[in-house]
Amino acid sequence: MLEGLAASILSKYLGAYVDGLQKENLSLSVGAGDVVLEHLELKKEALQELDLPVTVRAGSLGKLRLKIPWKNLRSQPAVVSIERVFILVGPTAEAEYSEEQESDRQLAAKRRRVRLAELMQGDGDAAPAEEPEEESGSYLAQYTSLLTNNLQIYIDKVHVRYEDFRTKADRKFAMGITLEHIHAETTDHDWLPAFVSSQAGQFLVHKLVTL
Repeated sequence: MLEGLAASILSKYLGAYVDGLQKENLSLSVGAGDVVLEHLELKKEALQELDLPVTVRAGSLGKLRLKIPWKNLRSQPAVVSIERVFILVGPTAEAEYSEEQESDRQLAAKRRRVRLAELMQGDGDAAPAEEPEEESGSYLAQYTSLLTNNLQIYIDKVHVRYEDFRTKADRKFAMGITLEHIHAETTDHDWLPAFVSSQAGQFLVHKLVTL
């Protein structure tokens, strides 16, 4: 059950952006609560919700680790660590546009924004079970909520390269941007890192993003 929960969290929040998150690619130690994935590829539609005039040509993640403190879920946060992110983008060609594909992209982007909002704001506490047979599902939902509300995200060493070999055939243009880190942490009302207890789901969950 724990393995399924870890895989579900990975697929729900990262599956829309990263290829290769199937269960057979997970390295899970239930006792330590570690899921480790290496050499992953970024999906080409990963940046579409940003509405930028660029297309992802290629992208990779060196390592992704999900650490879940199964024995201390009520006091310690789960942590997603991503290292060595490379993204190659280029201008979107007019030939790549179609009304049907654009409609599909907008719908997919909307779904990803909802998933990202859930991740950053927390899902809140699950309602208590009304029937005895629902107790197991409610228990799992509460722990899933606790995990997502306190999920910390650490992305280190990000390089984005832009290449334009189309706009002017006689002039090739390339540039790059490097970010040392992007960190997102749950905080209290004073924006200090904190653990949000299960009783705090009725309030807004604060997330602080630092670059």
